[in-house]
Amino acid sequence: MKLKILSLIVILSMGMTATAQDAVISNVRGDFSCADMVTVLYDLVGNSVDVALFYSPDGIDWIKADAVTGALISQVTGNDRKIIWDSYADGVRFGHYYIKIEEQQSLACVMINNVCWARTNLDGYGNFVAHDYDGGGHYQWGRTADGHADPGSPCWQPSWLPVTPCGGANFVTVIELDATVATGNPALLNPSGQPSPLSGAIGKFIRSDSSWSDPRITGAAWNTGTEPVPVRSNYDPCPEGWRVPTDAELTSLTQTAQVTRTWSPNYNNTGVNGWVFEDRVSSKRIFLPNAGQRYRTTALMRDNDWGYYWSSRAHPTSTIHIARYLFLADDIGAPSFLPPVMPFMVEMKENYMAMGFNIRCVNPTP
Repeated sequence: MKLKILSLIVILSMGMTATAQDAVISNVRGDFSCADMVTVLYDLVGNSVDVALFYSPDGIDWIKADAVTGALISQVTGNDRKIIWDSYADGVRFGHYYIKIEEQQSLACVMINNVCWARTNLDGYGNFVAHDYDGGGHYQWGRTADGHADPGSPCWQPSWLPVTPCGGANFVTVIELDATVATGNPALLNPSGQPSPLSGAIGKFIRSDSSWSDPRITGAAWNTGTEPVPVRSNYDPCPEGWRVPTDAELTSLTQTAQVTRTWSPNYNNTGVNGWVFEDRVSSKRIFLPNAGQRYRTTALMRDNDWGYYWSSRAHPTSTIHIARYLFLADDIGAPSFLPPVMPFMVEMKENYMAMGFNIRCVNPTP
């Protein structure tokens, strides 16, 4: 779309259609009925999309418009979305200008059932992935963002075990994680309970039967407060200002009186399966991809079939190194050789801390 601005008279000269990263923005057009303001209308297909207006004198070098109001934040599918641009305030008073609307990756959280969720999962290094359909990293419970959760990160096992490829017959047990098992071998964990630099385990997925740590890891690994009053720990992998959700916060997504959930195969034509959770009052949504799990190997299991999302809560009474997580089934359920899983199951469960699951962070102070 090109605008001619002359003495604050704006003339529409052409239209534009744009395809965004997670949305389709189309039918961009101008409405000039409001004096001294440029009103831009657009149609959108997408969920919880942030957009921005850009202008350019030549269609090559683009400047983001600052003096804008209207349909910019957390937009959902619909027509005639309206942005009002005070071009005068942005110093655009005369001349010909192109404009475009693009989707913006925002750190703003999405409020659903009184919990403000990140729009995307974590990658393996404690950053948000680019798209809501990206699975991201698979974290062992309680570990920091040291790269071990990165897709394809190497496995680690103690030097006193026979060397086998990831997925082989040998894996470390909880007892063997104690440095006293093999005199002279470096301790796996430092006093804080995280992998020691001497161990060689930093950035690697620790092959274990139930826990990646010895008993030094505690329920406070990601939450030094309480379940009702959580406090982000120094080892929480979420970015500053965010934290791993509590058991109660993940449970809030399963409360059907407040949240609708919809199985979404081939989400937005991406080929990714998962679940859309929508607040019944505000209609704001997030998408959680069913990105599988990792256990003892470099490969993912049940990728694009089932989803697993850690909470910050260890089991309150168990001594076998398990923690709470949100489980998302697909439309098929479990094959006959696996424990029963009903199609479309969405519920809280428990599993070994050695498992690699995804994380969707929350913002405690939106």
